[in-house]
Amino acid sequence: TQRYSENCMGFRGTCSTMGVSIQVILVVAMVSLVMDIVPTASASGSNAATHDDPSTTYNFLAIADWGNDDVGQHAAAAGLGVVAAQINATQVFVLGDNFYTTGIHPGPIDGPGGEVRFKKTFEDVYTAPSLSSIPFWVVAGNHDHLGNVTTQIEYTTNPQNLNGRWRFPNYYHNVTHHFEVGGKEVELEMLLFDSVVMVGNTDTVHANGSVTEVPLSHLHEQNDSLATEQLAWLKERIESSTADYLWVGGHYPVWAIGQDPPTGVRQILRDLLNKWEAQYFNGHQHDFEHIVEEGSKVNYVSTGAGHFCCYADKNLNTVPEKSIKFATSGPGGAEWWGGVPIPNFEILSGFTSYRVGPDSMQVYYHAHNGTVLYVTPPILPRTKQPQPPVPEPAPFCSDATCPHVDRTNSTNSTV
Repeated sequence: TQRYSENCMGFRGTCSTMGVSIQVILVVAMVSLVMDIVPTASASGSNAATHDDPSTTYNFLAIADWGNDDVGQHAAAAGLGVVAAQINATQVFVLGDNFYTTGIHPGPIDGPGGEVRFKKTFEDVYTAPSLSSIPFWVVAGNHDHLGNVTTQIEYTTNPQNLNGRWRFPNYYHNVTHHFEVGGKEVELEMLLFDSVVMVGNTDTVHANGSVTEVPLSHLHEQNDSLATEQLAWLKERIESSTADYLWVGGHYPVWAIGQDPPTGVRQILRDLLNKWEAQYFNGHQHDFEHIVEEGSKVNYVSTGAGHFCCYADKNLNTVPEKSIKFATSGPGGAEWWGGVPIPNFEILSGFTSYRVGPDSMQVYYHAHNGTVLYVTPPILPRTKQPQPPVPEPAPFCSDATCPHVDRTNSTNSTV
């Protein structure tokens, strides 16, 4: 038996696209392929996938780094729709970089309220019936901040917004659900914040229109008063939460091995997440990652493959040894961590699903076609009591101490 109620609260804030005619032809073929390949569940390494019957769990999805109008985005959208139907998904969490490359710019190209771009990149892509009436809860990423984020927020009330599913009430906002599953009452709270407001933008736009990432010491400043307001809100919500499962979601990661350099979010949030057993999910790195520090209850989930998989592991040396429970990097998923069976097809893109049972929850990592690549071990409910500090991690990974498996050299492959 499942039943749930929903409460969303927003807070005050300061508040050239590509042709895809050839891509659409390819995507039609991919949709057919998705319908044939996608399983309810697949291999998950050494972890038991205990929540494979979606009728016994409360289920939702997450995606990030998606709005690029390319084959990868369309493929992941098709898979997202299939999995949403299979698990009866209640909602999708959208963790930034919603419109590449420089966000939305109200005007003759994107439309006065961004309607043209929203139609092309969102409304006409996520068209599966299973996605048509469920909410997409949104935060912004670094590419969004190169355009007008307020326009994305205001689209929440735009008449074009199909069934009101685009929900972006403010730069930061919370979504709280109370539901019954397996005869138990469960509270789930999601705290969504703007990581670009928190630490600054990683992007530099050059005169020729190209965009490059900058290191931590050169991040572009954002609105200081909004950053202070947001952080105070986030700390208060984490410290006072009564949720059995508390997730914090932003665009930038806390820990990640991908090619984009660290942003400073770790220095602000790590201790707070550890103290209150809050899980964390993010985008920014175009890959899949599951990281857990030794001695910590916090699961760090990177789900930034919404249109492309995968970035190179250029920052492997910035995460602690023994913390990588699963990851894939390199074009098409060339390199793998976690001892999982490696699929015998290239990963174009992907997303994650989340399944909450009466006693635990698990995260499922999906390729573009819905295939399950990995499942986390069960994540237990919070004790809701302050936890002792987790020591600063050391040593950090190297190629020798955190080795990966190459797809081309693997004998551990599966369909």
